[in-house]
Amino acid sequence: MDKSSPEYKKYQSYLLSPEWAAKRQKKLRQAGKKCQYCGRGKRQGVRLQVHHLTYSNLYNEKMKDLAIACEDCHP
Repeated sequence: MDKSSPEYKKYQSYLLSPEWAAKRQKKLRQAGKKCQYCGRGKRQGVRLQVHHLTYSNLYNEKMKDLAIACEDCHP
């Protein structure tokens, strides 16, 4: 996605929204606040990110559309 496109700007705005923050926290809790790929978490000094497995439900994601990944597993 082109970083100057309206779609990219909308997506970036969404990632800063309260709706996304709530979904992110819910998924982090579901995953036990650990990377779903390698099992590491904050205690091991890694930052966790929410990975979209699909963008087909973007802005209306279901929890099954998301995964928790550390920075190493989510390049």
